Formats: sequence, structure tokens, C-alpha cells
Amino acid sequence: MSAPVVVVGENGEPILDLRQKDFHILDDGVVQTIDSFELGGEPLSAVFVFETSSRIAPLLPAIQKSAIVFTQTVVGPSGEAAVLSYDNSVDRVLPFITNHDKIEKTIANLKPGNSGAHLYDALSAAVALLRGRPVGKRRAIIVVGEASDTGSVKKLGFVLREAQLSNVVIYSVGLSNTVAGIRSQ
Repeated sequence: MSAPVVVVGENGEPILDLRQKDFHILDDGVVQTIDSFELGGEPLSAVFVFETSSRIAPLLPAIQKSAIVFTQTVVGPSGEAAVLSYDNSVDRVLPFITNHDKIEKTIANLKPGNSGAHLYDALSAAVALLRGRPVGKRRAIIVVGEASDTGSVKKLGFVLREAQLSNVVIYSVGLSNTVAGIRSQ
């Protein structure tokens, strides 16, 4: 199993000169052997998963404007990304590519859909896409949506187990119309 770690100092800046001897992994209080230690650097395969339900439609313009953050900060110069969207269905909007402009345009052109939110089905589809990526790549899902699922066939426990078995890390950016003061019509 892989355990990605980011270490920051008191000022919030990353500490980049750590070595394997600086880490200790415990499992139920028992020290575990660290078989391999790497300082990042492996290219990233990411799947961006965007909720496009009508409930988050008022927030979609802000999400679209953040596309460059996803490509420049997350994907980086040597990574690749695919884009999925979900509402009552899951759509493969863009296959894995390294072209930042195309990824950004795809995110910028997301359209609001219907009122469903098949979050778990979308996560399952993202895991399946990443499972097919080369072993040497880090695998991540970045989901941007509400923290609720309505109508998925897949169950959360199944999706999380599949992600763990496929060495996929899931990051989420939560959306809420309530916090934004927006009401759905």
C-alpha cells in the first residue's frame, strides 16, 4: 500500500529534505517496515470529476474559471488528466491527455444538467479509468461537487475499496449552495 504524505513547517511551507529515516508508520500501534520511499516526482494520472447537476448550476461559472488551477497546480508539466461529469448519468467528457489547453477548455465548457447526482457511480468510473494507467504513475481523483449522492447504483464502500485496491487517492472540493447563499429554483 502507498501512503502519500505532505509535510509542512510552522510557516506552512513544504519541507522537502526529509529522508526515509524521518518517518515511522504505525498500524494499531505496531511499527511497520517502509519498503520503499520516494520524494514525489512520478507523473500524475488524474481524473477530474465535476458535478453538473442543476443544483450546483449557479456555482458552475466559478468552477469553470478555476480550470487553470487544476491543470497548472494539480496536473503539472508531466501529468495527464481525464474529465468526467455527473448528474443523473456519468459522462466521459475527455479521455486522458496531457494538453493543458484542451483540459481547461473542456472544464470551461461544462454545462449544467438535470437534478440527479450519481456521485458514487462517477467515482467508480474514475477508478476504472485510473486502473488502466501505467503502474509508474501516481493515481488521483479530484471530485468537485456536493457531498451527497442521489441514485447511484454503486455503493460508497465498494467505490472506496476499489480505489484502495487500485492505489487511487481521492481528493474532494465540496460545493454548497447553502453556504454560497444561493437558492435553487
